[in-house]
Amino acid sequence: ITTPLILPEVEQGAIKSGYGIVTPDPTSSAPNPTVTYGTVSGGVVLSESSVVPSALTMDASMFVEVIPGISRNIGVAMMNPYNAINAVTLTLRDTNGVAFGNPVTINLQPFQQVAKFIPELFSATTIGTGFRGSLRLQSSGIAVEGLRFSGTEFSTVPVSSSAAPLASMPTRLLIASTTANTPLVGSVGGSAAIAVPQVAMAGGWATTMALVNPGTTTITGRIDLFDASGNPLGLKLNGTTQSTFTYSIAPGGAFVLAPRDANGQSPF
Repeated sequence: ITTPLILPEVEQGAIKSGYGIVTPDPTSSAPNPTVTYGTVSGGVVLSESSVVPSALTMDASMFVEVIPGISRNIGVAMMNPYNAINAVTLTLRDTNGVAFGNPVTINLQPFQQVAKFIPELFSATTIGTGFRGSLRLQSSGIAVEGLRFSGTEFSTVPVSSSAAPLASMPTRLLIASTTANTPLVGSVGGSAAIAVPQVAMAGGWATTMALVNPGTTTITGRIDLFDASGNPLGLKLNGTTQSTFTYSIAPGGAFVLAPRDANGQSPF
């Protein structure tokens, strides 16, 4: 452990955002993932929160509380894993379960990700001076994640599925580009794949992924990062800038993909 150093790729520049997909190799089991989001200044974490990614869902609900006067808000990230337009219907319900305002439909383009605050999804008339209740998301299958903000502090919001989770993620063939491992040629997705609906880096934000092998044999696979339009997103993690990272984890071991300073140390 050394004194934290400034990470320019985290603390400077415009925020780069999108999503990630963890794809185990065909003969390998899936890892247990934990995703951590945080804000960093001077190499020191100011606020952070972790979440275990959920399976793809066709019908999900989450707690919502928006109070503009005290900077309380909810951000929602939605990722479309399909190579087709995916209509997502959003419905607010108050604390009594009564539909509030008009539902909103968002058409996610193929492989697109959208991350917005509740007041960006619903009109100012609907939100008014504040709202508390739930948000229901219905679609042909998306990955969903939520963040709850109170000023600069934030926490993750659990998302519950009202329908059986989808058993498999559609596969997608990636073609190598002129930049090494951005992406690495091969397929992502499949029955054991894990979707990470939100990844953010720069502008003071950072995202890390920790994968644990609970089994008795070594597991292998890849982690691919994409921007909001579904294109490969190169980020500097574990000292290398690329969009595809591979892992090999011994039984009981762990692999952490994170931004690291000149000493190889992550702020998380």
